[in-house]
Amino acid sequence: LADFNYALSIAPNSATSYQYRAYLFEEQHQYDLAIADYTMIIKLEPKNGFSYSGRGRIYAEIERYDLATADLDKAIEIDPKNSYSHALRGKIYTDMNKYDLAILDFQKSLELDQKNATAYLNRGNYYRKINQSDLAIKDLDKAIELNPKSASAYHDRGLIYAEKKDYPQAEKDYT
Repeated sequence: LADFNYALSIAPNSATSYQYRAYLFEEQHQYDLAIADYTMIIKLEPKNGFSYSGRGRIYAEIERYDLATADLDKAIEIDPKNSYSHALRGKIYTDMNKYDLAILDFQKSLELDQKNATAYLNRGNYYRKINQSDLAIKDLDKAIELNPKSASAYHDRGLIYAEKKDYPQAEKDYT
């Protein structure tokens, strides 16, 4: 943190320094500070869709879904081909129980990038929420294939196996 603060004291308009510091604040669960840094980046670079996605992700984390979707809408307006922004907005819509909108974003995300493990992970959780466990497992299998170190994908797939009372498979995902 001291290094980022020092970098900003030298170059107070460095969007990159704000970006890295925002990541650090996010990892430390200092969400207000991360939001402030993303807001500064947006002031410095208003056409930086990544910053809207980052701030939207944090708003979703603190369950400010109205602000999260507004930021993701802006990120997608700036860069409509950003698969990650569509996948994230789909996750937010899933959390809001707006399933009709969520599936559209997941489809768009995967249309843009068929190797987006996050989109498969998020869509898998969407399918889990709407009680489509076979489709959920299929997507989580794909997320794991694309990112074998995704603890979330193993965890979520394990939950589904446990819900299906397939305890041996669930245990494999948890060990």
